[in-house]
Amino acid sequence: MVMEALDALHSYMDKLKEQRILGPSCGVDDAVAPDSVSIGPAGQEVSPSSLPVGSSGFIPAEHCISSDDSDSQDDVQPDSVLLICTRVYGPVDEVSAGIDKHVTAMVNHVFDNSLREEEYKEILDDVATKSPGNCHALAPVDCNSQVLDALRTDAKKSDFHMKDAGKDIIKTATILTKSLTVLAKIAQTGLPDIAHEVDMLNGALALLGNANHKNNLAHQFIIKCEIN
Repeated sequence: MVMEALDALHSYMDKLKEQRILGPSCGVDDAVAPDSVSIGPAGQEVSPSSLPVGSSGFIPAEHCISSDDSDSQDDVQPDSVLLICTRVYGPVDEVSAGIDKHVTAMVNHVFDNSLREEEYKEILDDVATKSPGNCHALAPVDCNSQVLDALRTDAKKSDFHMKDAGKDIIKTATILTKSLTVLAKIAQTGLPDIAHEVDMLNGALALLGNANHKNNLAHQFIIKCEIN
């Protein structure tokens, strides 16, 4: 049975060679597949007519792109192998669906321009930014006073800015930790949407912890370079 199928395939290839007059098109339009069988997994016989169009991974002839037809390049089928490869090996799309325009405006403004001084002070003075007494990691790291006195003026300024950035990370993480504690209790009542948000916020908290750790390492590196 297998040998008969192979003979049929060889016959089909010979027929293609005879009819093969390739121009700008990307396939043989008039070639007719044999009515015999091909070999599927585990030696099973598969009728060519039962195979889905384009199952070989190639685009059907009517969707082929010619070098002279630039307008047709947007007509590539969404399930083509080429487009699948571009998704796998092409640039990673890091943009998700859009959000509310008012939220977008607020986020863009804060991240591009920072907070106004009175707004910043109002957040820092809120009780929500006070670190829990049993969470030592949610506290700023201070440079030893003797080491700080030995630093040059530029190094002291760098230390101040690094410490200031670290303070904001700690305050943000403190607010997020307290909010997570409240939301986690609500999620236990059987609300899957809240549980999902808790998971996402927990990931955000982990990223803040990672950012704080990197900031502290950079802080230490600057001081060690100045001392040595």
